[in-house]
Amino acid sequence: MPDYQLSITAEKALIEIIADSEERFGAHQADAYYAGLISTFELLAQFPGIGVASYEVKQGWHRYRFQSHYVFYSDQQSHVFIEAIVHTKRDVRPDLFDT
Repeated sequence: MPDYQLSITAEKALIEIIADSEERFGAHQADAYYAGLISTFELLAQFPGIGVASYEVKQGWHRYRFQSHYVFYSDQQSHVFIEAIVHTKRDVRPDLFDT
């Protein structure tokens, strides 16, 4: 089965998303949203071509929407690399991803 890995940026975002979801919507909804994101990562690993090319952000990146978030990822030889997870209301621009 194809694999995925999360960047440190994506891991931090995932933790923040789940903590915020739990605070705003409760533990049950946070758990469901987490499960949905994990399923999305697995889907992207299995079908990396389903996302939209996001060359305006970074060369080689793709974007896939899961509910209120965009998952940015790149297709590596052995896995999909989840680069970032960003709320759909954020102004997505290249400098957002500079570290």
